[in-house]
Amino acid sequence: MAWVLPGAFLQADYAKPIRTFLAGAFSRVAAIVIRERIFLDVGADEETVILLADGYQAPPSGHIELGQVETLDALRQLMADWDDGKWSGKKSNLRPAALNLSEGESDILARMECLPDCKSLGDVASVQIGLVTGANEFFVLGNEGLAEAGLLEEDCTPILAKFIAAPGVSFSLTDHLLFLAGGGRGYLVDSDGQCGNARVQAYLETFPLERRTETSTFKKRKIWSKPDDGRVPDAFFPVMHHWGPRLVLNPYGFTNTNTIHRVYFSEALDDISRKLIAISLLTSFSQLSAELVGRRYGSGVLKHEPREAEKIRILLPKIGPATIEKAFNVVDRDLRAGSRESAMKRADKLVFAAIKLDDREAVSMALSGALEHIRQNRRPRRGA
Repeated sequence: MAWVLPGAFLQADYAKPIRTFLAGAFSRVAAIVIRERIFLDVGADEETVILLADGYQAPPSGHIELGQVETLDALRQLMADWDDGKWSGKKSNLRPAALNLSEGESDILARMECLPDCKSLGDVASVQIGLVTGANEFFVLGNEGLAEAGLLEEDCTPILAKFIAAPGVSFSLTDHLLFLAGGGRGYLVDSDGQCGNARVQAYLETFPLERRTETSTFKKRKIWSKPDDGRVPDAFFPVMHHWGPRLVLNPYGFTNTNTIHRVYFSEALDDISRKLIAISLLTSFSQLSAELVGRRYGSGVLKHEPREAEKIRILLPKIGPATIEKAFNVVDRDLRAGSRESAMKRADKLVFAAIKLDDREAVSMALSGALEHIRQNRRPRRGA
């Protein structure tokens, strides 16, 4: 049989039982990703997967072969080669991004993952979803919305509502004020209804009663108007992004919405160790790891669920506190200036030198090239 499927077939958790069933029911199963977006005319911007299955109820292969083509013409040839037994793909325990790695690049990654200083983000931190308000347009306000609601700044809780408001590796009070000044939202309305604040109470009463009773999120809360659970994160991690994830430290105790993940470090980690983690996540090694464990969607965006973010590999060698502090500040400036590549090169230089790679410049160049290739392939390729 053959099916035309969305890219989610290879990534979504709900598709796992189907993939497992197919691998156990057919002697040969192949899933081929088409980079060309062939259904744009009907509004579908997602990758297309062609699923091929042959040999039903014969001894099963136990896996799905993965392949990738640029165009429909290339697909026809690959399908013919698969039929004739001239082509076999990679094993299906890989995400589609891994199809873009050469054997040499895969070997470099494997070698670095075996280093004693290599950890997973989940080894040093817990990643959790942000606050679910149930009605962001009502609970999260900007300067203009605050005035229209008849509220004052002190009536609300400062909140990071959009990751774009945090341009560096540390979120500051200035960042928050600049985002608000540019029209962004950064005030959370949060009340138990017994705070004695007449302004807040009057605003809460403007929320339609019918919608209040129908909103499922409100039903899960003891008090519908209190979305803040009081659990301030140590850092922020983006849910979706185009370039690659950043870890943004939270020294001023902001909370955040569920468009951003909350990160809680292990209690044993001091501030310097946390800064090293933020730097290390920016290395070409960790950025490539993030591509391999994340999920690709429609317009080329990369998404990480909390458990996927915790799988990202990071390098944490021993480096002097003063060196880390200096690198953290320089990387922060690079990111704020829009120079992501410069920040990654600095992170590579610091971390790769500390793990004593003899060929660190060659490794950095190889991983950076592989990362760029994967990111280009993650973004839509439109046909002529």
